[in-house]
Amino acid sequence: MRNFHLKCLGILGAILILRGSASPLHAQLMKGDVLIEAHYGLPNLITSIVRIAVQVGNTNFTASGIGPFGARILYQYEEKISAGFEFNYADSDIGYSSTGLDSLGNTVLYDYRFELPRMRFMARVDLILFQDETFDVYGTGGLGVNYTRVRFTTNDPDAFIEEYDLPFFLPVAYRIGMGGRFFVAPFLGIHGEIAIGGPFMSGGLTIKL
Repeated sequence: MRNFHLKCLGILGAILILRGSASPLHAQLMKGDVLIEAHYGLPNLITSIVRIAVQVGNTNFTASGIGPFGARILYQYEEKISAGFEFNYADSDIGYSSTGLDSLGNTVLYDYRFELPRMRFMARVDLILFQDETFDVYGTGGLGVNYTRVRFTTNDPDAFIEEYDLPFFLPVAYRIGMGGRFFVAPFLGIHGEIAIGGPFMSGGLTIKL
């Protein structure tokens, strides 16, 4: 948890340091601009919970994950308002191993694996709260759908289910937060965001068309 907080502070600190040391580039967002952004976030909540709850001190459990990462495209409808679409992806892989005896009495290692890939599709609106030539602060809100698959596999022949794959939609995906963008060139910048719904902390690259 301490490392997570340090990473969050590091991303925000980098944006503030760059802003303070840059000369004006006149990269202010204007009506008609299009923003394309890619980001990586922290934490992978399901993976983190499993690691804290069961993996610590138990070598039979493993927990790994990918993401959350994603991309969005926004159109600047007015000087202070932009809207568009956002996509996020995360995956958690949880494994458990135990030994048993096969039909011949030989010791066998059995593996049990859960995989939970998650995709979020949302419409999104940003409201610029402050901006100058190279930097802006915005509030954001998004609403959409969360699509998750639950996959279970095992090599244990006595398991009730040896393979299971179920897709389902959770009713709602949402995101509410604040962020900032700093432009290092008229059409290129970096961004950071803190929000609830999806990654708590995210940052990445911004391209302005």
